[in-house]
Amino acid sequence: MQSIISINICSTLKTGLVMLVLLLIAGCSTEKEFVLKIDGPVTLECEGEEAQILELSSPLHDSLVYWFSNNRSGWDESPASYVPRITLIGADFTIHVLEDIIVVNSGSSQYVKNIARDSFYHKLCTQKERR
Repeated sequence: MQSIISINICSTLKTGLVMLVLLLIAGCSTEKEFVLKIDGPVTLECEGEEAQILELSSPLHDSLVYWFSNNRSGWDESPASYVPRITLIGADFTIHVLEDIIVVNSGSSQYVKNIARDSFYHKLCTQKERR
């Protein structure tokens, strides 16, 4: 009788431990919603090209604001350093664009998100798109 009770207790403890571990793993997810306020001009720096200012309400500035308003979820915090191909600099943020990652430094935090290789970001530095 005593061994049946101890088997039930062990089974209950194992189930409880598994549930606790699953809750801890789910609670440690780093994916966040991220909102970037872009309310001023932005400097666009493309590798090997002269910097360009994206003024408020310019088509590229509007595209940048639109993209961030439609991509608030799916961000992860990241302490890593990245070497960008494209850099956008605002009053209180810096955006780095790599092949398939966008990195935003805002305040004391850094956020990363995977992006499609055909996103508008990859068209920012082609002369055709900028004119």
